[in-house]
Amino acid sequence: MRALAQLFTALVLTLYVGVSATAQQLPVSGLPLAHPFAAHPAVAGLDTVLRATMWNHSQWSRIADAPRTTSLSITAPIKEKPLAWGLRATSDVVGPTRRGSLHGAMAYRVDWNEQVRVAFGLSVGLIQYTLDGSRITLEQAGDPALSSASQAMVLPDALASIWIEGGVLFGGATLHQLLGNTLRFSDPSSGVAKLEDHFTALVGCKFERENWAFKPAIQLTHLRPAPPDINAQVEAVYKARVWGTLGYRNTGGVTLGLGTRVHNQLIARYAYEVNAGPLAGVIGGGHTVVLSFTVPH
Repeated sequence: MRALAQLFTALVLTLYVGVSATAQQLPVSGLPLAHPFAAHPAVAGLDTVLRATMWNHSQWSRIADAPRTTSLSITAPIKEKPLAWGLRATSDVVGPTRRGSLHGAMAYRVDWNEQVRVAFGLSVGLIQYTLDGSRITLEQAGDPALSSASQAMVLPDALASIWIEGGVLFGGATLHQLLGNTLRFSDPSSGVAKLEDHFTALVGCKFERENWAFKPAIQLTHLRPAPPDINAQVEAVYKARVWGTLGYRNTGGVTLGLGTRVHNQLIARYAYEVNAGPLAGVIGGGHTVVLSFTVPH
C-alpha cells in the first residue's frame, strides 16, 4: 500500500501542476469514464477483453456549426503477454474547421505488486486539419485577410500515457501533441498556428456495496494559458447492467447520464449536458452517446 500511495501522490501532484494553465485544441467528451482510451492510451494495457467503442459528442445544440466529435476505437490484449494494442479514428468539426486523426497505440503492463498494476502507453499517428474558407462570412466581402479556398494539412502526431490501478484507486496522465508541429497552410493569409502540447489527467476511486458500484472521478485537460477544462463525475452501476451518471464540467455545466447493458457484450450510454450561465438559453445543451462492444479474449 505504501508503493500505491507514492504512485498516486505523484499523479495528484502532476494533476495539480497542470491546473495552472489550459485550453482546448483537442475534442472533449461528456462521459470520459465510458471510454478512457480516447484520452489515455495506456488504459488498454490493463483491459482483458477485445473492446470496440464508438462515441459522439455534440455541444451547444442551439448554435449552428457548434463542435461535433465522433470517435471509433478498438483495443485488445496480446495473448499471454503484458502487451496490448489499440487503434483510434476521430473526427472533430467546429464551424469551418475539421480535425481528423488516425492513431495506433501500444501499451505495456507492469504488475507492481499483488494489488498495484501500472501501464505505459505510446500512441503515434496522423492528424489532418482542414479549413474551409468558403464557410466563413467576412464583414467585407473579398477581404484578403482570409482565403475563401479550402485548405488542408496532414501532420504526424504522438502522445505518451501512464495508467495506474490498485485497490479502490485508479488514475492516469497523458501528454498530447508531443511533436509540437506548426500548422502552416499554403495560403499565407490563413496564418500560422502551433499545435501546443496538452496535458490530461484523471484520478478516481471505486467502491462496491452489495449490488451497487460507485465510481467518482475527476478529469482535467489543460493547455497554457487558458483556464482548465475540469470534468468531475460520479457513476453509479447496478448489477453491472444499469449506469447512472451525475457530473459537472466547468466549461459546460451539469451532466446527467443513463446507460444499460443491451446484450451481455453491448453497453449503450447517453448523457445530456445542461449548460449553466447567462448564455445557457442561447447556446443550448450538449449530447453524448457511447456504444461499447466487448468480446472475451
